[in-house]
Amino acid sequence: GRCASFAIDAPHKNLKFFAALESATHRYELDVVEEDGTYACSYLVAAPPGPYELSILLDDEVPVPGSPFTTTVAAGAPCALAGPNEAAPGEKIDIDVRDAYGHAADFDLRV
Repeated sequence: GRCASFAIDAPHKNLKFFAALESATHRYELDVVEEDGTYACSYLVAAPPGPYELSILLDDEVPVPGSPFTTTVAAGAPCALAGPNEAAPGEKIDIDVRDAYGHAADFDLRV
């Protein structure tokens, strides 16, 4: 659940790029916007963390060199904890930690 972006440096204006971020279970189509001859895309992914492929195509059919690109979507920052309110000294407890999208998030607690 973090913002990511990429830019495409192309020698021509008015080109049409298509981008998609996909995993085995999710697919997101991304908007690529032209500004002053540079093509840019910013996106926020609320998908489950894991490996994804970022495909970028010119005119919806010609892959840009290197496409698809392998990337990893990480969980967002921890923002919700669930577990018991109390524990006896020395007792081990389990705490469920989630990001803002409900995905399990890494959390390190030392007391």
